[in-house]
Amino acid sequence: MRPEDKKSIILTGAFVVFLSMVTAVSLFLISKENKIFSQKSEIMTFVSNAQSIRTGSAVHFKGIKIGSISSIDIQSLDKIKITLQVEHEFLKWIKVDSYIDFRTQGVLGDKYLEILGGKEESPPVKSGETLIANENSQIDKFINQGEDILSVANRVLLKIDSIMGPVDNNRISTILDNLETATRTFSSIDPKKLNSTIDGINQSSRSLGNVMSRIEKGPGSAHSLIYDPTVHEDLKSLLGGAQRSRVLQYFIRETIKDSNN
Repeated sequence: MRPEDKKSIILTGAFVVFLSMVTAVSLFLISKENKIFSQKSEIMTFVSNAQSIRTGSAVHFKGIKIGSISSIDIQSLDKIKITLQVEHEFLKWIKVDSYIDFRTQGVLGDKYLEILGGKEESPPVKSGETLIANENSQIDKFINQGEDILSVANRVLLKIDSIMGPVDNNRISTILDNLETATRTFSSIDPKKLNSTIDGINQSSRSLGNVMSRIEKGPGSAHSLIYDPTVHEDLKSLLGGAQRSRVLQYFIRETIKDSNN
């Protein structure tokens, strides 16, 4: 055998062994999840509406996944047969008076079937027998959603109460008393006096507006003082330092002459 052929055989064998290991691990994981090698039993139920349930959907018992839906058959316009394939070991816990409920995983989750009810003294259901389905489970879902909304509203109210709780009741009473006193005070004011006061305020506002308009538009000393640059330069020359102000120097010289005389 040539070395090249021997190398190819070794690589092929290693690849086959690797694929075999992957297949074995996959089968182990699948069997662990779905227990495909465990003994199965079938339970039937009849409904008028499958409510979007499909083949392969999960079957739960008391919150435990025990199987799946193996088939859905339409037998008439108002009769649909749903076959549930469940693990045989759980069959002893499912009673003949148990019922099947339609459930949804979350708000927008997949549909599944839940086996509920059953009295302890009732005999267990046998493989091939039929259980009653509760087709009004949507109402229960709405009730549960309403309970969730009430629970959220209750938490909100508790938070509001925790915020408002520290406020002193005496302080609230004082604030309300002050508001009531202020209301009575405003109510007791003579409307004529109130109108006279408002007229006086309006007149003062108009007068102030006229003064500001006169200052802005002129004529007048105030307008020139603010808007005339020559007046600004004259004031600057007048109020400058003694050595730089000719006007002040003139007044100083005249004052000295008068003192000597």
